[in-house]
Amino acid sequence: MNGVKKKFGDTGQSLSEGLVGWSKWINSQKPARSQFATFPDVLRQLVQTLTTTNGQLNAFVDTLISAKGASGHLDVSLDRHIACWLFVQNVNSGIKTACGATITSMEGLS
Repeated sequence: MNGVKKKFGDTGQSLSEGLVGWSKWINSQKPARSQFATFPDVLRQLVQTLTTTNGQLNAFVDTLISAKGASGHLDVSLDRHIACWLFVQNVNSGIKTACGATITSMEGLS
């Protein structure tokens, strides 16, 4: 699980950093908006998907938290499980923020 978590985190961070860097390039170079075709719409859909996913993760984590207290062994297991899902949620939020910055940069073009 830790290997998957690390790979997911590294990939999400790379995507976020790439989008932020691209946004800076767009803001400095001011290419024509038409060059991006429907890509802003694709990013909007990704933002929507990440918003829905994180909402569902919130509900799932809340359910896991409410199950705590039955036994010490179960609580330890739940805590590890919760930590993993919160990590996924955090990575998703970073990607969502980076997508938003890129969309904003593209929308500012002529």
